[in-house]
Amino acid sequence: MKNQNKVLISNTIAMYMLSIAKLVIPLISLPYLTRVLTVECYGSVSFVKSIISYMQILIDFGFLLSATKDVIAVIKNKGEVNKTIGNTLYAQILLCGLSAILMLICTFCFDILEGYEIYSLLSLIPAILSIFLFEYVFKAYEKMGSIAVRFVVMKVIALILTIIFVKSDADILLIPIFDIVSSLIAIVLVIFQLKKFGIKIDLGLSRIKEAWLSLKSSFVYFISNFATTAFSLLNTLLIGLALTKSDVAYWNVAIQLVCAVQALYNPIINSVFPTMVKNKDLKLIHKIMLLYMPLIFVGCGLIIVLGDWAVTLVFKEQYLMSSTLLKWLIPVMIAGFPAMLYGWPCLGAIEKQKATSISTIVSAVVQVVGLGFIALIGCFNLIALAVVRSVTEIALCLIRMTIVYKNKHKFVKPNAEDSSSLNVQQ
Repeated sequence: MKNQNKVLISNTIAMYMLSIAKLVIPLISLPYLTRVLTVECYGSVSFVKSIISYMQILIDFGFLLSATKDVIAVIKNKGEVNKTIGNTLYAQILLCGLSAILMLICTFCFDILEGYEIYSLLSLIPAILSIFLFEYVFKAYEKMGSIAVRFVVMKVIALILTIIFVKSDADILLIPIFDIVSSLIAIVLVIFQLKKFGIKIDLGLSRIKEAWLSLKSSFVYFISNFATTAFSLLNTLLIGLALTKSDVAYWNVAIQLVCAVQALYNPIINSVFPTMVKNKDLKLIHKIMLLYMPLIFVGCGLIIVLGDWAVTLVFKEQYLMSSTLLKWLIPVMIAGFPAMLYGWPCLGAIEKQKATSISTIVSAVVQVVGLGFIALIGCFNLIALAVVRSVTEIALCLIRMTIVYKNKHKFVKPNAEDSSSLNVQQ
């Protein structure tokens, strides 16, 4: 148990390094882009990012969870590991082709993308290249440090190049080009790391047939991840279709800040998932909740007190509306942590993948109903959208907590001497 705790500590630290990078780098690039690009251009760029996020979900197809579990199941057999990776890679190549077709269709269907067709297609390439990062392999081997280092290298390179060369709307094509360059560098690092693991990916033709089975087994994870991300992305798409480019920009800044906060949750979620799959220790989840929730409430209080000042300082006064939206989105940040923690780390560990997906789908229905209601009463504006988004997150949290406690008998009760896991998180 002590060795497992050491691994959990190491992985949690690595994931915190990753989350700090995910927090700091956008907080540098985001205000920089809002200053050098016009609000309208930044709105279109944000809209493209939302579409790319959908495409990334399609390409990932839940493999970051399902393939992680599959590799863990055969991790002592290198041949089976190589086959599992080959199956997943072929499946994702098929998904990349589908995403390219969908992206091409989007460039013709959305008026907000007029004049941004090349930018949109270039922005898809880093998402396609992500299949060669094999993040699920490093999660299965519990080498979170490798993921963290690679991400930092990728994003710092892209950030530096963006700050040096992007100075106006005319330079926006450089943004995805720099992301492509940084992704290729990261792939080179991955190749060397896989060799250290002794992994030689099995790309035999029989893997293509198995790829369809991989898609089928991962579908439940895909549905859950798609519905979860759709909470935020659907709003961005609707704003782009029904409101103005400026509204897209204001909403995107607020959502990016919410995502920056939620990035702080990911280290514990990612590091605890393999541990929960192995140990099914619900007591560990309780201790994590007791440790983190007070910190979240304090952070949200600071947003209420200092939000206007911080947004004006970082993004300029013209983005003050984003601060107002951020305050209305505070319930998302509060309910988001338990919703994530009681999701895959709990329900996935006891083979309740369908329940996890159903909870997400039900919450997505809540959001769609909410959006339909505010449109029906003629109140389709940014504040109303933030309220609907908050209600949706609360619904997701309550549903998942209810399912976990109805199935609490499926978790393993740890021995008294093994109950020191709280110290692991500290």
